[in-house]
Amino acid sequence: MKGQQKTLINKLLVLAEDDFPGHAFPRFPAISKQTKQVQHLTQKQWDQLLAAVVELSLDTARQLLDPDEYLELEWSKGNRLNQRNWVDLYDALLLEWFFYLRAEDMYRLKGEWFKDQGNRTVVCNLETTKKDRPIHQTTHYRNDGYRFWERLKWRKPSGYLVLPQIERPAGNPADSHVLKTLNFLLKHVMERTFKDEFPESGRKWTTIRHTAFRLTLEEDPALAIPPKINSFADNGHTSPDQLRNTYLKYIDAERTARESRQTIGEGKWTIVKRAKPP
Repeated sequence: MKGQQKTLINKLLVLAEDDFPGHAFPRFPAISKQTKQVQHLTQKQWDQLLAAVVELSLDTARQLLDPDEYLELEWSKGNRLNQRNWVDLYDALLLEWFFYLRAEDMYRLKGEWFKDQGNRTVVCNLETTKKDRPIHQTTHYRNDGYRFWERLKWRKPSGYLVLPQIERPAGNPADSHVLKTLNFLLKHVMERTFKDEFPESGRKWTTIRHTAFRLTLEEDPALAIPPKINSFADNGHTSPDQLRNTYLKYIDAERTARESRQTIGEGKWTIVKRAKPP
């Protein structure tokens, strides 16, 4: 925002100079932008996180529950650390994992938005809050996304999919406590699972979105090459440049270093020799 403000001010100053011949207005210097690697989970950490959520749900998160069985799970309005909430967190994590959703999608997602396309493929038609924007369609890039959706549909065939028991204000679901509750639950389970092994600043929902993108690109390098990168970016509501700058350049750097370590031999001066006893 600061960069945009300064750009606008500079343009206005250029226009103002026409009214003051011979006078030169000052210019704001360009703002340098430094980027750093976003925080994400490794595959091992992702598996540990899901296992911890399943354990907290008393192993019900992975079960095939019908709507009545889901509603009968232990739940308390006064204590967010309850069984049904852990099942909802598990569902939300895998929705993010398979469909590369934005945080703003989590409190709006409805079961009616998902359509079976046949061939074990399902798409999500993301409805928007602005009427002038078309519905955005996203799908899963992992085969097991369909199996997950079958289980989710069985227990939540319609209505809100993430923490449906939380009331959404009419016409403004953003004012609900869905994201706050998701972040609260996620932070709790990450502290329990990783302790000091994962930065506290990364214990939030955007880390899960970054993890979904990053690990998919690691597993399928072909997605980094046009035209696939264009389709993958559009599917996840982002841009090819964003994928390159946020994930791919770091994946490439790590892969290059790893391959070089396997190719370049060890030098003789790093070999440790034991001193001879006196």
